[in-house]
Amino acid sequence: MGVITILCPKTGRQVSTGIHMDQATFQALPVKQSQMRCWACGGEHSWSKRWATLLESVPEEMEMHP
Repeated sequence: MGVITILCPKTGRQVSTGIHMDQATFQALPVKQSQMRCWACGGEHSWSKRWATLLESVPEEMEMHP
């Protein structure tokens, strides 16, 4: 099971969206806008599958932090 990540436009860091899924499910996702609260900068980001990456393993520093 992988996790969807995006690039934070404010910090330039790759961040986890907190959404876990397998590769087949990720490939089947429609390209539509979603929103997420970024733990790296505190901002709200729009993202879509087009600009996201599914990583099979995520380093701890990329995971969501409270």
